[in-house]
Amino acid sequence: MHLDQVTRLARRCAYSAQAPEWEQFVSLVMPVIALAARRVCAAWGETASGTAREIVQETFLKLCDEDRRVLREFEDRGEDSFFKLMRVI
Repeated sequence: MHLDQVTRLARRCAYSAQAPEWEQFVSLVMPVIALAARRVCAAWGETASGTAREIVQETFLKLCDEDRRVLREFEDRGEDSFFKLMRVI
């Protein structure tokens, strides 16, 4: 899927809690979030995979917090800015 499509899907999810859209969204962003979580754990010297899973869960909770505010307020600045946002969260 092209980055523009990911951004459009994120926009749809920002205003919808429908399962099909979210299932597709999660499947697309999960690898990016999981990789970022593993890198954070490595930087902390954490070797337990449970910590990475907790970080992934917290990231998705943050995305859903306040009626999906992070997704609603996201401003596309090109150059895979949406995935950069996912890494920051």
